[in-house]
Amino acid sequence: MEKVTTSSDVARLRATAWHENAWYTALHSVWRFPRRHRTVLRQAVGAVLTYGIVAAIFWAIVTELSAEADNSASLDLIQAWQVVALVSLGLVLLLSNAPALMIALPGQTLRQAVIANTAGTAVSNTLPEGGAVATGLTFAMTRSWGFRLAEIARSVLVVDVGNSLVRYTLGGIALAVLATQPGSPQVFAVVAAAVLVVVALAVVVLAQVLRSESFARRVGSLVGTVVNAVLRRLHRQQHPDLPGRVAELRVGSAELVRQRWLALTVAIASVQLINCLALGAALHLQGVVEVSWARVVVAYAGTALISLLMPSPGGLGVAEGSLLTILGNGFGTVSSTPELVSAVLLYRMATWLLPTVVGLFTYLYWRRTQHARGRRSTQISQPAAES
Repeated sequence: MEKVTTSSDVARLRATAWHENAWYTALHSVWRFPRRHRTVLRQAVGAVLTYGIVAAIFWAIVTELSAEADNSASLDLIQAWQVVALVSLGLVLLLSNAPALMIALPGQTLRQAVIANTAGTAVSNTLPEGGAVATGLTFAMTRSWGFRLAEIARSVLVVDVGNSLVRYTLGGIALAVLATQPGSPQVFAVVAAAVLVVVALAVVVLAQVLRSESFARRVGSLVGTVVNAVLRRLHRQQHPDLPGRVAELRVGSAELVRQRWLALTVAIASVQLINCLALGAALHLQGVVEVSWARVVVAYAGTALISLLMPSPGGLGVAEGSLLTILGNGFGTVSSTPELVSAVLLYRMATWLLPTVVGLFTYLYWRRTQHARGRRSTQISQPAAES
């Protein structure tokens, strides 16, 4: 326990207790409430956020289970041991996300990485525009553990960009493999080449951004022009200093990538491959063995891209339709046998339902520990103030 000796120590501890809650801090920066109302306000805001997110998650889970119940013939094919097997693989997948987060944010523990990742995933899977809300929640959680905003922004950027590059590289390679098989449409080769060229260009641009501050500012200016034009059309607030922000992020990111690029690449690639393994395992458990592993990788990467272009909470509806289309008959009409539908449902149980349920509990755990920590800090400061 930290020793309190002076009035300045008391003030500092009180400030720490008040500002550990990121949501309250955001409100306090806008409205200056009287001191006696601040604790009540913080508790009210925390309760609304907690129970609102919990209700939204439960609503999404019930909606998904109701949709799956409509496929009763496919659900009948799913056996309990298959659910256990895929859920076990899903738990491995949840844990596999942690190493990349810990590498990108030095000092973050395994517990913190799992909590932030699963809670953010639950929010992203259930709320409209959940990706933005999940990012805000991740920032709030990580800030509550003492990390600086610049460190958090850098880690989120590096991991997100790395995931995209590795995912679409694997998808492009797998599509090129499919293109070499007899009877494959020629468009497969064209799309594979286009994907790999785009990824290669992205890697070259990012490498140059990390190497040169002037180039980073030019890229930031170009991106800012496009983004602000869109925001202006949507009557949203614009970002005039994007070049400066890109240059600031570049400094820490360049050092991080230079020192840990190999570990980051291995950790991120492991996550992508385990995702593909889960999809392939679901297919094989349901007897859909005629689907090649190359098509499995293409289905995974293609579904991620389609879900990005057609956003819905957790890809609900979009992901299932994309998987059935790509796994069924390539990019043509869907030929969905009950076994294929049951395999997709089994895969979604492991990669959507499981993270959502786990994330609900990790979010509640974080809220509870934050409340307890704030209460302990307040108890420390009160006796010192009385003395």
